[in-house]
Amino acid sequence: MNKKLINTAILCAAAALSQHAAAEGSYFGIGLSLYDLELDPIEGVTLSGDSKVIEGYYGFEINEYFAAEARLGFGLGDGDLEGELGGYSATIGDYKISSMYGLYAKPQIKANGFKGYALLGYAGYNSDVSVSDGEADASESGSDSGFSYGVGAGWDFG
Repeated sequence: MNKKLINTAILCAAAALSQHAAAEGSYFGIGLSLYDLELDPIEGVTLSGDSKVIEGYYGFEINEYFAAEARLGFGLGDGDLEGELGGYSATIGDYKISSMYGLYAKPQIKANGFKGYALLGYAGYNSDVSVSDGEADASESGSDSGFSYGVGAGWDFG
């Protein structure tokens, strides 16, 4: 099964809190991320879904351009699960990441409190999937872990 987990941090600005901890170079905060999942369970069939996750993070800036970061998050509501077969697609159920964790290398660029960054590392998640065809319902929980990557932007309030 081909699994692709893409973490795109979509909000670390107005609603995000970022403070510098007592130790110089360390930081912590919260943010909102969007996770996309793509599955190819059998040839010709693709399942995809997305889930919003609120994440807490703690990191240490090694220098102005590079940091190491740990993240822990919990899902916010269900996203749609889409199915595609032979060029036809439909919403077939719900998808949600219930919890996640990650350890990342974080190259970054800063300017006037704003920062853009990439994440490269290892992550794991627990997810819930439910499918309904109008007559029968099915649900499944599972977990996976492996290489994870993403891009993001943030604002430093500290």
